[in-house]
Amino acid sequence: MDERQMRELVDYYRDQGAPGDQQMVLALLREAQEADGGVLSHATLEAIAREYGLKQTALLALIRRIPGLRCEAAPHT
Repeated sequence: MDERQMRELVDYYRDQGAPGDQQMVLALLREAQEADGGVLSHATLEAIAREYGLKQTALLALIRRIPGLRCEAAPHT
């Protein structure tokens, strides 16, 4: 997802109540996942966390609880 798309999504969902409204955060994650080709990228999660002042670990915990949300596998070193 490019920066412009991310900005539009973040701004739209902020106007809808995110990050305070968890349902709006979930809607944002679903839409971002679709824009990322079916799997949320680490860059997308970092951008969402940064824009909303959330911890990335909190987003990851939410993603693990919701069927249908998927995140890139962590690179192994």
